[in-house]
Amino acid sequence: MFFPARGAAPLGTLVHFHGNAENMTSHFGFSAWLQDAGFNVFIFDYRGYGASSGEKDLSGAVLDGVAALEYVRSRPDVDKTCLLVLGQSLGAAIAVAAVKISSEGVRGLALDSPFRSFRSVARDRLERLVLTWPLAWPLSRVLISDRYSPEREIRSLKGIPLLILHGDKDRVVPYPEGAALFKTAPEPKTLWAIEGGVHTDALGARKDVYRPKIVEFFRSCLP
Repeated sequence: MFFPARGAAPLGTLVHFHGNAENMTSHFGFSAWLQDAGFNVFIFDYRGYGASSGEKDLSGAVLDGVAALEYVRSRPDVDKTCLLVLGQSLGAAIAVAAVKISSEGVRGLALDSPFRSFRSVARDRLERLVLTWPLAWPLSRVLISDRYSPEREIRSLKGIPLLILHGDKDRVVPYPEGAALFKTAPEPKTLWAIEGGVHTDALGARKDVYRPKIVEFFRSCLP
């Protein structure tokens, strides 16, 4: 779904990688508002999500992310040298992997409530349960693949300005996950720790505070 910038010529084009469990219909509100700030916005569903056919699959979702970036570059109404990316939760991991494969024209990357690896976030879930916490480490290694682990993939994104936003009260993806990913990432990078914030709070309940800040970040990324 493509939302053209309102008003003058667009400043750039944002590709939005939404989170898990739902689809672009329920997530477009996190990014469509950027139309009014002068940006084109493109949001899509990975295979197996929303109206997209196929089965849910991580490798497939990464390829869908690459296809989304390539599609946006192909549009005649888009400046392919001025692309921006927003990834939320699971979408942050998919965005990092997709940009690593297809980074042409990507000027800035914002990750909202990201995790550092699939295994680490799985271990956190297992450790919360009485029956599984003693086996959290071995189970996470046996059951969870760490292919496309963000903490490894992000090391390749040198020179792309990075913003990580993370609520310090996030119980879906704990704040230390985002902080650890930030530590691994190359410069230039910025971390916004949202005091009292829960999962994807910056563009949800706290949008009045963080929307202007995100616009400022994206503007600063563009030539």
